[in-house]
Amino acid sequence: MNVYQFNNTTDGRQIFYFRPNDGAQRVSELSLRSWPTLNLTVSTGADTNNTPASIQFNANNDSEIASKDVIFAGAGSYSSGGPGYPAISSASLGTNIPDQYLMGISYNGINRIVTYTHVQVKDSYQIIDRTTGKVIKTITSTGQDGATYQRKGLIDSLSALGLATNKYYQPSLTVNSGLLTDTMAYQPSKLFVSDSDVSNGVAGNTYQVYVDELKTSLIAHDTTVPIIAGPKAQWQLSDNLTTAIGPDGSPLTMNQLTTNLTPDVQTPGTYNVIYRYHDDQGNVTTATAKVIVVSSKAKINAHDSHLKVGTTWNPADNFTSFTTADGQVLTDFSQVTVVGSVNTNQANQYPITYRYTDSVGNVSEQTITVSVFKPIMVHYLDENGHELQAPTELITSVSNPDVGQEYTGRANTVAIAGYQFMASADTTKGMALSGTLSLADLLQGNGIYLQYHSVVYHTLINYPDQPVQTITQIFVPAKVVVIGGQYGIDLAQSYFATDSGTKLTLAETLNKMGLTTSQTQVFSATDLAIIQQAVDALTQLATNDDPMFKYDGPYQLNYQLITNQASVQAHGLTLIAGPTQTWQASDSFDGAIDSFGNDVPLSPTALIVNGTVNPQVVGQYPITYMYTDAAGRTVKATIVIKVVATQSTVNGHDSTLIQGPYTSWSAKDNFDGGMTATGQSLNFAAVTTIGTVDLSTPGVYPVTYQYTDMAGNVVTKEVMITVKQTGSVINGHDSTLIIGPKTKWQASDNFDGVTDENGKPLDFSNVKVIGDVDLSKAGQNSIRYQYTDAAGNVVTKEVTVTVKQTGSTINGHDSTLIMGPKTKWQASDNFDGVTDENGKPLDFSNVKVIGDVDLSKAGQNSIRYQYTDAAGNVVTKEVTVTVKQTAGVINGHDSTLIKGPKTKWQASDNFDGAMDENGNLINFQSIKTTNNVDLTKLGQYTVTYQYTDTLGNSIVKSVQVKVVASEGGLIVHDSTVVQNDQLTWNPADNFTGGTDALGKPIELKNVTIIGQVDLTKVGTYRVSYQYDDRVGNQFEQTATIYVVARPIDQSNDNHPSHPTTTSHNGGNLVVEKQGVKISKSPVMTHKTVSRYQKATTEAKSLSWQVKQVSTSEKKQTASMKPKMSALPQTNDADDVAISLLGLVLLGLSATTWYLGKRSRLR
Repeated sequence: MNVYQFNNTTDGRQIFYFRPNDGAQRVSELSLRSWPTLNLTVSTGADTNNTPASIQFNANNDSEIASKDVIFAGAGSYSSGGPGYPAISSASLGTNIPDQYLMGISYNGINRIVTYTHVQVKDSYQIIDRTTGKVIKTITSTGQDGATYQRKGLIDSLSALGLATNKYYQPSLTVNSGLLTDTMAYQPSKLFVSDSDVSNGVAGNTYQVYVDELKTSLIAHDTTVPIIAGPKAQWQLSDNLTTAIGPDGSPLTMNQLTTNLTPDVQTPGTYNVIYRYHDDQGNVTTATAKVIVVSSKAKINAHDSHLKVGTTWNPADNFTSFTTADGQVLTDFSQVTVVGSVNTNQANQYPITYRYTDSVGNVSEQTITVSVFKPIMVHYLDENGHELQAPTELITSVSNPDVGQEYTGRANTVAIAGYQFMASADTTKGMALSGTLSLADLLQGNGIYLQYHSVVYHTLINYPDQPVQTITQIFVPAKVVVIGGQYGIDLAQSYFATDSGTKLTLAETLNKMGLTTSQTQVFSATDLAIIQQAVDALTQLATNDDPMFKYDGPYQLNYQLITNQASVQAHGLTLIAGPTQTWQASDSFDGAIDSFGNDVPLSPTALIVNGTVNPQVVGQYPITYMYTDAAGRTVKATIVIKVVATQSTVNGHDSTLIQGPYTSWSAKDNFDGGMTATGQSLNFAAVTTIGTVDLSTPGVYPVTYQYTDMAGNVVTKEVMITVKQTGSVINGHDSTLIIGPKTKWQASDNFDGVTDENGKPLDFSNVKVIGDVDLSKAGQNSIRYQYTDAAGNVVTKEVTVTVKQTGSTINGHDSTLIMGPKTKWQASDNFDGVTDENGKPLDFSNVKVIGDVDLSKAGQNSIRYQYTDAAGNVVTKEVTVTVKQTAGVINGHDSTLIKGPKTKWQASDNFDGAMDENGNLINFQSIKTTNNVDLTKLGQYTVTYQYTDTLGNSIVKSVQVKVVASEGGLIVHDSTVVQNDQLTWNPADNFTGGTDALGKPIELKNVTIIGQVDLTKVGTYRVSYQYDDRVGNQFEQTATIYVVARPIDQSNDNHPSHPTTTSHNGGNLVVEKQGVKISKSPVMTHKTVSRYQKATTEAKSLSWQVKQVSTSEKKQTASMKPKMSALPQTNDADDVAISLLGLVLLGLSATTWYLGKRSRLR
């Protein structure tokens, strides 16, 4: 049926006309219950002011048909439709319907009332994984019908959707209808709602938001072929990277990746390289690869050699091979550099250096020696020293004699008619007959002088079965052939002859000599040695008185050389391994000839082929072609058949196509070439393509390129062609501008970029701008950027430009400075920051400073900072800089020290503390001290403490340290005591007193007593009193106690015949006895010394003066030098006697020495 809409009725209702096509016929009639329902949506205005609260429809009676009935049927000119179906004139409705009458339905109770009401509508957004089609979650937005809401903030980002940024990709978000940032209206899914719907709300539209999971993939691989270290070695990111796919599935470029390190390709080692890719969502994807750097295997091999003077030499002669960086051994001399040269005309040893630089710049070298030697000449002298013939060159086992080689002059002996070799050499002229060649021999060309003597020979050869015969010539010319550089003698054509004309072959002659050889045409090396035996034997017969042989030389062996032509020629091949590859022996055989130049066929009976080749397996297969020549020698040629892996490759690349009418594709588009089995470029015509691309449907299409090479190897390359929707996007940003006469704005200021359908950036000229910015007042201005891509997709971006007042501020702070040489100030010191009109921090160079600081005097200084922003606003900040004196100080005190061994002092002893410029305490380590305190010398010393604060102020404090002598000392007295069995002696009995270092009295308990007095025994006792003051000075005095016998006559107890009194008087010790007076200085004790030192000191320092005095004379004293240390003593009278005896002995000794000396002088 066709549907037509006519003009509305006079009261504004719509008229629709449903008409069957011309020629349509009714073929059947459905029952009433089977009639289809035709739902017509009637839309009313959104403005509730123009919408009635309710509408009635369907007529309860005929009078309501014109105003309420909505169901009509065209009746043509029929004015009646029967009961319940009344007719109404079309003209009464004011329409242009072609029917004159319309029929409606009219019966009681059919009338319905539609009430208009608002309802809560819930729009649903299904979040769908684009790849799997699975619904991840559903997000809803609910609001009153007709109201609008923003998709921005609801579905336009992963965070709005509640999707993890480490799983899904933000730019992949799309919605099936409209844009992600559109403004949407709530539209209910049904127009007729129930009371329940009004209470609970109804469903609105359901949309699908599609999102892709992150496709980021990094796959790295360990080094398969190690990098060889060297100056030219290289490594790049792509070397160990297998796959690098971005979050959208497209390949990543190397500059989008970072690594933790770059392998040092100069140094062998294993480097763990971590590849990293940081996407725009903050995700980090990593892959690790081991990069192996190994040492180069490069080296060069050369060998020493020796040449004869005058021969030619080429640097290649001594070159053996070189090894490449990867271990291949090559002999290409063109890659070798030679340093040095050889003068073959001058005998000497020449160093030659061979150098090879490998593929990565490593240099290998080897230095060898080329020795150029003079030949050793052999001279032939008679018994008179005359040369019998021209000299010959020394014959040795090698062509070029070398140092250390053994030689013998016998090898050069020849038969000279009338002369016999004496088996010796003249060493006065040259070298010994045999020996070892020295370097000097070869460089100087020394000679061997063989000695001969003239003789008369009669030579017979006696065969066992024949009478003795005279031999005039032993050897006739013999035919000799050369086999591989060795000589052999043809037996069939070499003879020995007798003077009677009898010819014997060489073999027959050797048999008669008891020597046997193999009966072959050509002698072997063993046979040649046997022949040499015969020659040596015959040559030496002259010196033997053998009944069988007599020597009647000369004998000579002449050589006629012919070449053994036996050879086999074959060549190696390189085959490509593969299913269809083949090889047979004839492929590499080039021919063979026998000893006499005849062809040898390739047949199982004539020539043997050893070895097999498997052309399907990579490897090196040695093949030997060989046969046995006429002399029984094996002649062969060995070649190598190399079966190598095919080099066949097919290359292609993935690509992405954008859907569109102009997009096209062919298989050749993604083909990147390749190589054939032998490494030649591959033509696309030889490639088979499997797969195709449907440009009408987005998706990923695999296409395989396949190539079969000459050896049957099949190589393929699969590429992926991605067909996708447009990638056009437009970006912009919100911004804020400051009001001011200099403020400018243009549409491109808030534009951040636009990409075409391929994601390629475009310039701003491709963008349409809707809206403008009013810079004259604060507020927000909306700007819309719009771009239509080549496929007609329209993308937009709406930004907000906010215009506001300036935000300039300036800040500073007060401060205090300490005066000092190092005190500095600059205007920026008190500056704390300034911001421009946008609140952005600026540096100090933008600030104007008014005022200055005088660091030379204490006081306050005002400084003003001022800044004028781009809009002309002036902001200021005033600060105060206070300058004051330093608070630095050093405190110390004077002190007095008593000199002594234990006296200690350090500079910190007189230090009482210090403060820096800020009044903070500082430790002694920061103080510099100057002093000359000498604890070993009495005196007054100045100690200076000095500290320089951080501002350069020098603080000094001086104190005095006095070193004074100790006031310590001891006073004791001698005494005489009468023997007594009832009393005991006490040290206090003889202790007078003492003082400490400060001169204060000390008690006896502080004194050390050494010695004891036994009052029961008569004798003289010496007791030592010792005292150490607090600084280690030692003082010692000795008191003598005389214990005298108890008198027999009590009347004499108090009057001994020799009364004795002892006292320490004024520092002199006076001892008086009748008839003798001795005086000596008091005992003074100092530091303890050894027994040997005490004895020595005492012997050197004591001098005595003795004189006879009468009892009536006043006491006179004898002088004695101070005694540093006293040994235990007996009484003084004993000392005098001993001393007098010593003087007598000393005088006798001196006299004896003098007389002896005179006697010797005479």
